[in-house]
Amino acid sequence: AVTEMIDRNTDWFDLLFRNAVTQNHTLSLSGGNESTTYYSSVGASISQGTAREEVSKRYTATLKVNSWISPKVYIGFQLNGSITDNQGYHSSFNPDSYARETARTIPAYNADGSLFFYRPYESFSTSNMANQTYAFNALHESQTTGNYADLASLTGLMNFVWKIYDGLRYEMTGSYVYNATKTTTWAQEDSYYVNQLRGYVFDELEFGSSFWNESVIPQGGVLSKSEATKTTLDIRNTLSYSKDFKGHLVSALATSEIRSVITDGFSGTHYGWMPERGQVISPSYTDAYIVDLKNGAFTPVITDNRANTVSWIFSGIYSYKDKYTLNANVRMDGSNQFGENPKYRFLPIWSVAGKYALTNEAFMKPYEDWLSYLALRLSYGIQGNVDKGTSPDLVMQIGSIDSNTGMATSTVAYWPNEDLRWEKTTQYNVGLDFSFLLDRITATVDFYKKVGTDMIVNKTISAVNGYTIRKINGGNVNNSGVELAVKFTPLQTKDMRLVIGFVHSYNKNELIKANDETNNTRENMLSGSALIEGEALGTIYSYPFAGLDHETGLPVFYDKKGNTSATWLSKTYKNYTLYEDEIELVKSGVVSPPHTGGINLEYRWKEWILRGSFTYSLGAVNRLPFIYGDYDSVFDPEKNVTREILNRWREPGDELHTNIPALYDDNTYTNLGIRPMRANVDHIYGTSMYDYSTARVCSTNNLRLRSLSLSYIFNKKVLKKMHLSNFQISAQANNLFIIADKRWHGFDPEQGSSANSSIPRTYSLSVTIGF
Repeated sequence: AVTEMIDRNTDWFDLLFRNAVTQNHTLSLSGGNESTTYYSSVGASISQGTAREEVSKRYTATLKVNSWISPKVYIGFQLNGSITDNQGYHSSFNPDSYARETARTIPAYNADGSLFFYRPYESFSTSNMANQTYAFNALHESQTTGNYADLASLTGLMNFVWKIYDGLRYEMTGSYVYNATKTTTWAQEDSYYVNQLRGYVFDELEFGSSFWNESVIPQGGVLSKSEATKTTLDIRNTLSYSKDFKGHLVSALATSEIRSVITDGFSGTHYGWMPERGQVISPSYTDAYIVDLKNGAFTPVITDNRANTVSWIFSGIYSYKDKYTLNANVRMDGSNQFGENPKYRFLPIWSVAGKYALTNEAFMKPYEDWLSYLALRLSYGIQGNVDKGTSPDLVMQIGSIDSNTGMATSTVAYWPNEDLRWEKTTQYNVGLDFSFLLDRITATVDFYKKVGTDMIVNKTISAVNGYTIRKINGGNVNNSGVELAVKFTPLQTKDMRLVIGFVHSYNKNELIKANDETNNTRENMLSGSALIEGEALGTIYSYPFAGLDHETGLPVFYDKKGNTSATWLSKTYKNYTLYEDEIELVKSGVVSPPHTGGINLEYRWKEWILRGSFTYSLGAVNRLPFIYGDYDSVFDPEKNVTREILNRWREPGDELHTNIPALYDDNTYTNLGIRPMRANVDHIYGTSMYDYSTARVCSTNNLRLRSLSLSYIFNKKVLKKMHLSNFQISAQANNLFIIADKRWHGFDPEQGSSANSSIPRTYSLSVTIGF
């Protein structure tokens, strides 16, 4: 048996995945005359995902009619519809993580071709019913569980324009959008997922037995269904005026908008689903099921929400001979989501901006041979935001009838705070636009600063109020940065053209003020969700790793005094473990990269076009994939481990060239002579700290080839012979490679240690034909 395991090499990726194939088909018809045009199209997209059970089908239809009824009156209609059917996996089974983590020594099939089932470590039951284990096979699970999602969308648009008088124009736009979603998640009674819920293996216990009565789902499967519709109505009226008075361009507009979003939904979970008996749902009313029923586990959830919004928009522009331009904008929004208090009723947004085109000045004429354009831009604006998770009023959520008391229940959704104010963001911006050598080189650079004040944060209050966390305006956040965009055309002839584009963005944020009573727990600091004044949002902290012990190869950590050992009750202990009050986490960096950008290349030669797109990010860190996922025992034999384990500590002296700890079992720390237990103080083990230590923090700097494409466009001479208006063939590849720190060992650094799936490499071939 051991020899068979050594020789076995199950390719789980081959069994669970495939090369994705996507087909896109579009047929369009257009025509008309000088005053009226029409366009219609139908399309179909059928995609087989990389995972074998993932299938998506989408069908679309579009109809447009545009007509100038008279020289001053225009009307347009558009109707869009789509139907999408998606098939995928149950949330309990992730094929990507399973294929990556499961040992290749586990077979998928027996020698006779039947499915091979094994008993995962997690399957051992802790219930009082029996010492049960549940057999698992990935192929069987993917066939007995799943998820379906059906989406239907209908959009109707109407646009009316009336040119009233010289420069004065009225426009009305109306839209109707209807979206319907149906989702079905299912698991059959012989699935591993239902076996775990049941508490014993399918079809092994007798009806009416004590074990039967202790199970929440002794027979049948699980069916969860949800249906939701969202209807959006929008009407916008705009009155605008624009006229040039001998070089003085004046433009103004006033807009009113009414918008209503109506959401209706229904969802519920049903036990005892029997698809083989005509989709019958017949739950067994066991003691365990009745307990869950009384606790509301199977109570349907009905969603009924209406959000109404009224908006007013005012804008004015003045420009003199394209030299000087001034712009002012004001917007106010009122909504039934903002509460009854007048200070919540309207959301104010306003901004002012100016632009000075220096190259339109006479004194710049001597430089026009090499300086094509130069303009300076300035802007200032204030935005307001209402946090939807807060309310100035007490908001109660109406519940169901309690089955024990017969009384109606309600819970508090939002506690009141009448002193809440808008979250405000003030933005300053300075920009420069310029181009050289007849626009061979063009560039835009912007410097900005955003000051966020009165941000909503949590405040801890006394429990005598009935709750312990209150939302208040207590946070200030600063954002500043630079955005640069450059386009360079070094080569341009009749048959050849090369364009290089470069964009770069730098952003720095800092929490200026947080609620002083915010409890920044160790868990929040490790995850990067702590709010610490003077630091950037998303800063992660780590346990300070001191190295591997020379004798044991286990990780040792610095305490807050910088020591690697401590004396307790006259005995010295190495810092294999630490008391909670000995720990001082150290800052490791930010998860969100402050520097991001991209490089775009386009080379055209006659009818051929080659395009490439690179993206990069710099300045961020993240945690490497965890090594010690279960620190209570040695590695799970059914799971893969990272190749880093090959470089682990094996003998004294290895700690000089590796930071990967030695293997261990559940008795290792007991035999080490660790610190004694202390009352009311957490005792943190090194295997728990290691994956969150400085040893497992790595730079996420990367350069990615996002896309590469090659297209051929048939010229007009060929098209004329073929009686076509357009004919293009394109081949494209996405996510071809990424260059990053080698410590990631193939993992995507942008997704970090918690990634459940990888970004797939895709190839596509498209053909576009126009008649």
